[in-house]
Amino acid sequence: MFLNPKSMLSVNQNFVFDYIKNQKILVISPFSPLIKLQIDNGNCKKIYPNTPDIQKTLIYKFPYTFFNNGPDNNILETNEKIFNDIIKTVENDYDNVIISCGAYSCILAEKFTEINKNVLTVGGDLQTFFGILNGRTKEYYKKNNIELNNKDCWILEIDNEYKPEGYMKIENGCYW
Repeated sequence: MFLNPKSMLSVNQNFVFDYIKNQKILVISPFSPLIKLQIDNGNCKKIYPNTPDIQKTLIYKFPYTFFNNGPDNNILETNEKIFNDIIKTVENDYDNVIISCGAYSCILAEKFTEINKNVLTVGGDLQTFFGILNGRTKEYYKKNNIELNNKDCWILEIDNEYKPEGYMKIENGCYW
């Protein structure tokens, strides 16, 4: 999917929901298991009634690469390894890919467009679109007195297994 940059305002929840409506999707994010959980258990639809039906949700839990302590020499080598791992381990039964993994998003997106997949990259808002409250959104909602709809359906605290060592050094832990 190629869009005219002059016509794009932002990738908001409605845009994402239109993109995944009645599609087979692959979500690539460190939070993809939580996103799939919220879709599969129906919580996303309870929180957001406009949540579309999705034919199939596949995921790849993107590894954290903060502090440049990865096993490879650079981001391009790591990107190649991760892309190859996705191709080997994820069933090729999807057409649309959503990627949210920081600096890797665009270079990984290019690899998927080369194999004729539709690709959408989304930043840190992706979690909120599926009822996962991260630190940034929690702070924004508190500051603006915004109440959560169907609060019992939200993931309000992100489990420690999703927090990398030193996560508070990364934008004050706003993703968690």
